Amino acid sequence: MLHDIIGFLPFMACLFWMIVHILASFRTSAFGHLLLLLIISVLLFFIDGYYSSMNGEAEVFVWLTLLSQLVSPSIIPASLIYLRSYKGPRVYRPVHFLWVAVPAGLFAATGLLMTLVGQEQLVEFVSVLKSSGFEAVQNYRGQIVFSYFIWSSILVRIVISLELIYMLIDLSSTCIKNRYTFSRLWAFFFKGKSIDVLQLLITSMVFLGVVYALRLPYFKAYLDQHTVIMSLMSVISALSLFFFGFYALFAEKKAVTLRQTFTVMRFNYNRSNKDLIIGEMVEDMLGATDSAALRSLRENIDRVPGPESPSGETASRSPALSILSLMDKSLDRSSLMGQFQRLMLEEQLYLQPGLSLSDVADRLETNKTYISKLVNNTYNIGFPELLNILRIDYAEHYIMVHKDAKQEQIAQECGFFSASSFNTVFKKVTGMTPKVWIASQNKK
Repeated sequence: MLHDIIGFLPFMACLFWMIVHILASFRTSAFGHLLLLLIISVLLFFIDGYYSSMNGEAEVFVWLTLLSQLVSPSIIPASLIYLRSYKGPRVYRPVHFLWVAVPAGLFAATGLLMTLVGQEQLVEFVSVLKSSGFEAVQNYRGQIVFSYFIWSSILVRIVISLELIYMLIDLSSTCIKNRYTFSRLWAFFFKGKSIDVLQLLITSMVFLGVVYALRLPYFKAYLDQHTVIMSLMSVISALSLFFFGFYALFAEKKAVTLRQTFTVMRFNYNRSNKDLIIGEMVEDMLGATDSAALRSLRENIDRVPGPESPSGETASRSPALSILSLMDKSLDRSSLMGQFQRLMLEEQLYLQPGLSLSDVADRLETNKTYISKLVNNTYNIGFPELLNILRIDYAEHYIMVHKDAKQEQIAQECGFFSASSFNTVFKKVTGMTPKVWIASQNKK
């Protein structure tokens, strides 16, 4: 009984996320492709769960085998189509859907062979395979049921193996092009750094692909004798699917931090942390808005006074908000300045100690002189000043969250080499030392 439940864990994970995304993600641009992928996954893992069941009936196996001819070869193309739609809108031509011919052909051939063999003989054949394993197939050589086995089991596994190789090449190319590394995953989970959502989705797909590949050579008789291995594969698949489904909720964000993943329900706050969370919401949204939205926001902010301190003085805006409110130029995310803004605000490249204009130019594959002029023309300040303001803005939030942190730790987390340089820049940007600033915030 427990083995059967574990076998259906991936199916339950897919079904759960399909319902969640139908309710919560139906407005996202990649929803249609994601829904297709989830529907195929639900069918695939239901078939897989029943296949691994100890109490499955041979007659049901026959019909699920026919369905699997459509589903199994479709899961990898559907995954790649979803990833491509996540990257941005694409124009699909009929040639892009030639892969549909493969599962359709397998389905048609298997259905024809089922008709020729007959239901009773197929049920008997499946029962023998369940009890005796792959070796029993040799007894059916020369019979039409042997051709049925070749089409329904061997050929489909060859097709899936070829698709897995193609997927591996495609995902590797994407990772190399976007410079996705294990160190970025480590920094995301353990250092609070941001990471591209695409890398998180690819990571979960890689784990699923590995488990899928390990399953291909083994038939039911073998898996029934090695229930521990089967259960372990199901658990890994379920965890990978849960990981994928969760981060697919962030499909419209380019990058995300671990902190942001814990605030999917943004209004889950109380009176003591409301101001801090709302401030984080505003700055997260600023990083994802275009120039028109920023101009509208600036006009609204200019009309509405900021909150007052106990002394009656209007509180100042955060440095990052002040800079971003100066944006008047059209910033397309694919433009050079749009890419620069993404590096700074979404990937938080400014937290890298010793970051230079040359480093940024290398990331954007251009020269530093051009970037310097773009920064000056857009923000009306130089790159070093922009870098310091962004770091101090981050430091203010970091200090409020980590109230017991030492200055040396704060300096390192905010991109400074030492506490002394951090103190100097902090006073230059805010007009007060960190200690005085903390005291003023405590009074408020």
